[in-house]
Amino acid sequence: MNCFVRHCHVIAREDVNIFVTVNVAGSSMTGLVLKKCLHLAVSEICEIVRQEVERKRGGEKEKGAFAARDVIGNIPWPFRRPVFLFVKWWIFDMGLSFPFLKIPPDPFGSIMLTNIWTFGLQIGMVALFLMGKLPAVITIGKIEKKPVVVNDQVVIRDMLPLTGTFDHRIVDGYQAGVLARGTVRRLQDPEALDRPNPPTES
Repeated sequence: MNCFVRHCHVIAREDVNIFVTVNVAGSSMTGLVLKKCLHLAVSEICEIVRQEVERKRGGEKEKGAFAARDVIGNIPWPFRRPVFLFVKWWIFDMGLSFPFLKIPPDPFGSIMLTNIWTFGLQIGMVALFLMGKLPAVITIGKIEKKPVVVNDQVVIRDMLPLTGTFDHRIVDGYQAGVLARGTVRRLQDPEALDRPNPPTES
């Protein structure tokens, strides 16, 4: 799943990098990329996210692809689309860096996480960000108390809605099921979040 499609070929990524969206000003969105997450404990990832979000919400100047968004947005509209398509072709289709805009060849990582609960939404399905070569987008909804059955008894539990959108050229139903079961198992056993991943899961 840690791969992308380029010119009808599936290309494996070397590292697991995760793109996390950030709501910085109520209606303004940006994001951050967590590097080499496979080698980090969940507690380390949480601390990195906390620090990066604080910096972005504190007004830190955008870098890389996020800064380029503003640069391209300032181009007069008759020329904006051709420039955008050229940048997309150069970076995402050809896999080359763009020194002028300081954009690396794979700026968005392996998967996107977006938390729509910051907008008061409980559940939602988002479109794939195909330009970013992301094979999946996981949406985190609003935690709410719900009645569930546990040992034949109806009890109240905090429920976290998660939805996923997948690139079917890379991910099929079996692989999505493996991801879903693994996610549920780890959320039900928080200590497992800091244990190494097994080679395969079923």
